[in-house]
Amino acid sequence: SKIYALAMLGRYDEAIECGLRTREVFLAYGDLLSAGKVEQNLGNLYHRRDQYPEAERFYRSARDRFLALGDQKLLTYANNGLANVLSLQYHFRDAAQLYEQALFHAEAADLEVTRAEIECNLGNLELFQGHYDRALDYLERSRRRYTDLNMPLDSAVAEQELADAYLALNLAPEAAAIYE
Repeated sequence: SKIYALAMLGRYDEAIECGLRTREVFLAYGDLLSAGKVEQNLGNLYHRRDQYPEAERFYRSARDRFLALGDQKLLTYANNGLANVLSLQYHFRDAAQLYEQALFHAEAADLEVTRAEIECNLGNLELFQGHYDRALDYLERSRRRYTDLNMPLDSAVAEQELADAYLALNLAPEAAAIYE
């Protein structure tokens, strides 16, 4: 929780230092689950700082731990985070595979909010690669899921992303209707 508090204050260097020390303690005591959680947090911190190779390293380590421990929920989060940084490094095929794995695990673990996030991520990845039909499908699925979950802010953000996709396709009237 100290890592999170430091990050919320924008004190990322201190948060990372704290995370690295904490990780070593958990590893020394053989608490691989807690070490994986800290690695996930370190991946998030490096991701926020646009330090993608470092984020990738910690996400991969967390992913390996959660996979070995059989924790589907945490594996979902690690796969999603790792896919995000891989897509930002233009490793689209690997990112898509991890997003699909994360979506599968999110469905199995009944993580509806995470499913919506992953569908949005997949939609943006497909859009960036020019796979417009799949992009629109994923973005719409995400929007509907947020609406079904009664999450108006997230639903509005999903609608905006869907409108942005229509605009990117030069479908201005459709985009305008959604923006409205």
